[in-house]
Amino acid sequence: MMKNLIPFITLFIFTSCSEPEIPSHRLVENGGIFYELDSNKPFSGSSITFKDSFLFSKTYFQNGTILKKETFYKSGKIHIRETFLDDKKVGIVTVFDETGKDISNETFQVLWENGLIKITGKYLLGKKEGLWEEFDVSGNSVTRTYWSNGLKIPIIEEYQITVRDNVPYLINSNEPFSGIIRFQESDYLGVTLQEFKEGKPDGIYELRYKQDKGGGLSCYTNRQVGKSFNFENNWIGSDDLIFVWEDILSLCYFEDGTLSFNSTSNNDKQTYITYYPNGKINLKGFNIRGLDDSPLKDKEWLVYHENGQIKSKLFYDKGTLISGKRFDETGKDISNGEGLGTEDFYGESRGYFSNGLKEGIWEEGEGLFTTYKQNLKEGPSCDSYYGCGVYKSDKREGQWEHENYGVKYFENGLKEGLTEEKISKNCTNSVGSYKNDQKSGYWTEYKYCREDGDSYETIFYLEGKVFDLIGTLEQVTK
Repeated sequence: MMKNLIPFITLFIFTSCSEPEIPSHRLVENGGIFYELDSNKPFSGSSITFKDSFLFSKTYFQNGTILKKETFYKSGKIHIRETFLDDKKVGIVTVFDETGKDISNETFQVLWENGLIKITGKYLLGKKEGLWEEFDVSGNSVTRTYWSNGLKIPIIEEYQITVRDNVPYLINSNEPFSGIIRFQESDYLGVTLQEFKEGKPDGIYELRYKQDKGGGLSCYTNRQVGKSFNFENNWIGSDDLIFVWEDILSLCYFEDGTLSFNSTSNNDKQTYITYYPNGKINLKGFNIRGLDDSPLKDKEWLVYHENGQIKSKLFYDKGTLISGKRFDETGKDISNGEGLGTEDFYGESRGYFSNGLKEGIWEEGEGLFTTYKQNLKEGPSCDSYYGCGVYKSDKREGQWEHENYGVKYFENGLKEGLTEEKISKNCTNSVGSYKNDQKSGYWTEYKYCREDGDSYETIFYLEGKVFDLIGTLEQVTK
């Protein structure tokens, strides 16, 4: 039996060794089949590519189709191995670091000789996923690209998008947009990038502050979560963080790549955790689904100091804060009777309870506060979106003014009357009236800012929807 195997093994070795190895530039493709130059026979063997005098890649062929491709580090050790079937990638792409460790589901980095990062990104099942960034030898960012399932995601500027029925399309296209839209935030912020799939926000969300403001935040989710967008007259306006009540995982990262937020949703329940930049937990709690799909805090919520000590223990019942205690960084109880502070994703609020109900002024950040009377909003208040105004019976009433976002008027909690809307302090982008919280009548919509003498159009709204477009774009005369 062994004697019979020897000729077979010998033949196999001879055949394998006889397969030609040629430079990749000597191959040509015709109809998806590869041939060696001046040959009509589909190529079997391997092709090699050199880069900076070292072997960069090796590709294996059988009857003109690719079987496998390997790329190498300068050291000669394998970097990436890809398998193919019928000239298409199949299976899992395997990625290795220079020690030979499989990092197909880990962060990948290439360093400069001075130890600074040259290239960094994440792999998921061996394929590029999320943000990949390249840096120069001084540590300055050179390029930023975004990937999904190994495919590069196109980035489109806001002005290249038109919106119909609250769905984004490329101009002159009838297909709902898939890719990333980049648009300018307020004067304080830099740019926001949001991935869309078939016209719906889904995937990467990244908010990058201006360089002089510091920081940054990026998110990745496997469903429509992280950021919602409203489209009005081809302007993209961001809304608050939203939640989707399905089996989803949502992850957000600080600019340096450390985890800042994660949540897991299942049916009508959601776990919710935020982190400090040092990696320690900032906030941990549990949400249930409200009637309007908004998250309602429920049961125990824990807030931590950066040193890991508990800062607050808070107890909720379907969104209502029932009780709680505060502690200093040593663990000492500093609740001070009925005084209590709470924290959430947006920051901290502090105030007092009377008989278990919010009472008086609750501070919610620098210059921001809400006045309560028996747990209902009542009296002067200032928030980050509408600015400052008055609540009456838990509803906005009268004039509310924001330095950056303009003046709005309310009746019984609904926007009502003449309104000047801004996208920044010195940029009015629309003027018109609301009725029952919906745009009504004629609105003047500016392409950019009224103050710049920019072009505009006049639009007629009926119950919040565009009813008729009158006139054409024309230049404003000052």
